[in-house]
Amino acid sequence: MSMMASSTSAITPTTSLTFARICQRVLILGRAAARSTRTARAAPSVTFRPRHFHRSSAMLIPMETWYDMHCHLGFAPDPAATARAGAHVGIGAFSCTVSPEEYERIAPLMADGTTVAVGLGAHPWQIADGSVGSDALVRFCELAAATAFIGEVGLDFAGPRDGNESRAVQTAALQRILAACDDGAPKLISLHAVNAAGTVLDLLEAAGTARRHCCIFHWFSGTSDDLTRALADGCYFSVGPRMLVSRRGREYARQIPLDRLLLETDMPSRAGETLPANVWQAELGNALSGIAQLKAIDRTLLAERLATTSAALLGTEQAPLPRARNFRL
Repeated sequence: MSMMASSTSAITPTTSLTFARICQRVLILGRAAARSTRTARAAPSVTFRPRHFHRSSAMLIPMETWYDMHCHLGFAPDPAATARAGAHVGIGAFSCTVSPEEYERIAPLMADGTTVAVGLGAHPWQIADGSVGSDALVRFCELAAATAFIGEVGLDFAGPRDGNESRAVQTAALQRILAACDDGAPKLISLHAVNAAGTVLDLLEAAGTARRHCCIFHWFSGTSDDLTRALADGCYFSVGPRMLVSRRGREYARQIPLDRLLLETDMPSRAGETLPANVWQAELGNALSGIAQLKAIDRTLLAERLATTSAALLGTEQAPLPRARNFRL
């Protein structure tokens, strides 16, 4: 994979709009549509700056800007090279991890000269199979206070993970994870919810997570009622090509308001898999084109709107904020 030119220098996140203030305003704007059904909620007031998101000068080159709001660069053979190659063609990303160990390995690689925010993760698959056990969850809780980005976390009640014991273990773990996020600093949280969207929403609401933080449902597959409820809670939704394969996924992408919508690839999909910049671009472009067709909206306008929302959530420099709007299903 191509690397960025050695002369590229990193630009730190804006000092005029810290992540906390951006998240505060996004939370307020994103929930304006829900005021008719929910009591207005207080926004976070704690100042916090993201620790692992840096803009490179490649993002200043006039080009179409892409944001992959759920990917797994830690699976790539050379995560930093993959990130820099993506930045060279205008891609920024929210890269999720599946364990605290992966997070501690990947986050330092993205600390300088990349356009990637790294999420602290504890994936429900790893929790269910025991590879993220009690000690790893303790480490997650220790690390959570020091990062603004959490993901991938959630619940998966499908297939072999649908037993009572697995459900109980995953639910208890997610309760601990959400409690660890409640340190007063607003966070961006990427959520996995397979056959479990209602339960995830129960836990988010019980913990106050949806009120205090910006939550993104990755590849949403819940019921229509779950979607309505998540929208009322102020959640966002990252949509990729694989979500658009199913009829339900396409209908949800059509229904989700523009200012709650994000792009994703969920790639690489396994350890050792590469993600060349041209493939990365094509996957994002395919999702963008599919959504534009479903919503009957100009593709360029859609790209600008999604980039605006993504940049605001990630706290990048001079990111304009999405406008509040009513949503209708």
